Amino acid sequence: MVGPPESQIRDQGNRGLVVSSAVYEKIVRGCEYVLAGRIIEEPYGIQIYFVHKHNIPEDLARGLESPAAEDVHVGPGFRVVRVAPHVDPYAVAYEITLWGSAYFFAFIMNRSAAEVAPPVN
Repeated sequence: MVGPPESQIRDQGNRGLVVSSAVYEKIVRGCEYVLAGRIIEEPYGIQIYFVHKHNIPEDLARGLESPAAEDVHVGPGFRVVRVAPHVDPYAVAYEITLWGSAYFFAFIMNRSAAEVAPPVN
């Protein structure tokens, strides 16, 4: 069985399972390694965002739907859309969908070249 121990699930009750942001970062690191053969190292870092799809910037929405975007179904219930700009192919945007309903956005950005934006809620 994949997942947390039964005792941890029982302790959560009806509140649902709380997942650390480190888990989402690890998912993105794994996707980048599998899809691009790259290990993310400084000065690049990962930012995770949980926003509604209608609240993302228009240019990002266009990028994720463009022919340059790589749309991969990694496994059952796990879909990844990856797009990298031509100006910096190491800066990457991800849209990751789990089981067709839960999704998040992730950005791999050069921390030394750009000011880090605060997460959007």
